[in-house]
Amino acid sequence: MKNKLIALSKEKGFKSKIIQFDDYKSMSDDKYYLWLCELKMWLMRECGLFCYGNPVSHLQEFQAAVERDDLINFNTVYDSIVDSDNEETRLFKSLPIALEKALLEGLKLTDK
Repeated sequence: MKNKLIALSKEKGFKSKIIQFDDYKSMSDDKYYLWLCELKMWLMRECGLFCYGNPVSHLQEFQAAVERDDLINFNTVYDSIVDSDNEETRLFKSLPIALEKALLEGLKLTDK
């Protein structure tokens, strides 16, 4: 999922100002997570999308979700627990993996 997320983020116009890398394999897990957080902020500022991972069961499973700011409310546009396409609950084993999924779904919703 990392390669897909990085490629889509570049396609949509995201350029990291903090984390520079040639290949995600050259980054530590901590550095990659910082890159995810920078992408999360970019999606919030530039696209009005709030992408996040949420703990569900004792920090062992995490939900991925995306909310859109429509100036009146936040509307949930993707939720891995209530995914109408799959109609199944999808939980992730770590916060970074849930955040990756939320960011990927958020990028798919952007016009950039």
